Amino acid sequence: MKITKTGFDMKVNEGSSWKIYICDSIETMHTLMAVLQTAGDPETIENYYHVQGCEVLRDCRVPKIFHDRGYWMVSVEYNHGDWNKSQTYELFIVG
Repeated sequence: MKITKTGFDMKVNEGSSWKIYICDSIETMHTLMAVLQTAGDPETIENYYHVQGCEVLRDCRVPKIFHDRGYWMVSVEYNHGDWNKSQTYELFIVG
C-alpha cells in the first residue's frame, strides 16, 4: 500500500482537525482503517481520535473531483473541540 500526501488544503469546520485518505477499493479502505484504529496516530493519540470509513459520495470533507466516482475514504478526526489548537486538514491518496 502506497500513501501519498497531497498539498491540498480545505476548511472543514472550526472544531476538529482531519486526515482524509482516498482509496480506490473497499479492501484498501478496510485495511487502512484497521491499521489506523489499532495503531493510532502518535501525534494525536492523546486527544480525541476517531476513525471512520465510507464510500465517497458527496462528502464535504473530500474535494468534489472524487465525488460519485467509486472511491472510498477513511477519515480521521482529532483535536475535536480543542479550541486551543488550530484546525488542520491533510489529504492522502492511497493506492
